[in-house]
Amino acid sequence: MKRVTCAGILVADLIAADLPRVSPPGGITFTRRAIEAHLGGHAANVSADLMRLGMKPGEVSCVGGVGNDPFADFFEKALAGEGVELNLQRTNRARTSVDLILVVTGEDRRYHVGVGASYYFSPDFVVRAVRQDRPAVFYAGGVGLMEKFDHGLADVLREVKRLGCLTFVDPVMPYNKTWHFLRKALRWTDIFHCNDVEALSLTRKTDLTSAVELLLDSGPELVLVSRGSKGLTAATPGRRLSMGGFRVRTLDPTGAGDAFCAGFIRRTVLKLKSRRASGLDWTDDELADALLDAEASGAACVTGIGTTSAVSRGKVDRLLAAQKADVMKTVRIESTAEAS
Repeated sequence: MKRVTCAGILVADLIAADLPRVSPPGGITFTRRAIEAHLGGHAANVSADLMRLGMKPGEVSCVGGVGNDPFADFFEKALAGEGVELNLQRTNRARTSVDLILVVTGEDRRYHVGVGASYYFSPDFVVRAVRQDRPAVFYAGGVGLMEKFDHGLADVLREVKRLGCLTFVDPVMPYNKTWHFLRKALRWTDIFHCNDVEALSLTRKTDLTSAVELLLDSGPELVLVSRGSKGLTAATPGRRLSMGGFRVRTLDPTGAGDAFCAGFIRRTVLKLKSRRASGLDWTDDELADALLDAEASGAACVTGIGTTSAVSRGKVDRLLAAQKADVMKTVRIESTAEAS
């Protein structure tokens, strides 16, 4: 039995990092670093990060859609090299998804995405994979960028939960559609993660507190909202938690949210192993400690180029040893009426 099945977008990242500027029309900019090809897309990133954070061979599988082209071969080789088991749906209708990422020093990423094969990724293919894997945790990543899978997301999650899996959903801003597909799927979502911009857009709220409350009322038992260098906000039906961020030198912020998710999923799996618990019954201390681990995973990610290259158990443990006490001082936990 797999511990985690990660399904969703697979995107080959072509990254130009540490740029002095973005070229003007007709201009040229010489890069300080080599332009590199990396694993990308939520499903690939989280799968690889889980292995890098300490999961064992045979415990993690990745399910995604690719074309019949060299980038598909790149995914097969790279993910197999990480110890991830693959279940890839190949299509002749499109090439593998590619993202051209420009990272100017001191600025956020600029994405340029060719959606490609992810658009045709099938929900039926995913359900068959989950029936075969029978994982403890099912992660659906990059929902919003796909077409068939997104419109079938609610049905997929309902079936996955029927099979006894904990469901974890992580979206991107929707491509060629509204958020409606996700709003109806939240009912079948146990853990929901997004960033603050996505939370406000999804809920149509103007403040994060109201957005988190609405997300929690929509079905998830745990809502996690990343806020970049400002840390995170987390909520359960009886508790609200905020936490500051780790201090690191950011070289490339690509993949930080995926590394965060991998860190939290790994802690959830460890909890399931040790206590045979539901994976949702966190005490205050357990939740804060798991989120610290997840945040350190995200912080480690941004210190290198690419979504997974800087993530390792050793680096995360070193960050925790150096900064855990300081970050713990920023933790604020409040009980709400539901807890009484």
